[in-house]
Amino acid sequence: MVREDIQNANDQITIMEEFLKAAKSLVSEDQPIVIVNLGSRDGNEDVTFAKNFPKARIISFEPNPATYQIVLNTTRNYPSITPCKLA
Repeated sequence: MVREDIQNANDQITIMEEFLKAAKSLVSEDQPIVIVNLGSRDGNEDVTFAKNFPKARIISFEPNPATYQIVLNTTRNYPSITPCKLA
């Protein structure tokens, strides 16, 4: 089970790296854009977007009240991220 979890985590990192690579080929890092994250989970992807696109406004949706608190904690130091407790 642990090995499978590690593989899944590695797959997610690879997918995010590929996504960022594709997004950067379409948009300059300094270009003002809006990123909408539906299903933020823990807010880590939001932080990754904020770090890779410093001029972006990020709107993050997470409907689960318990998980939404995690998103708030994870993203609190990033003013460009706006968490929303909505589905």
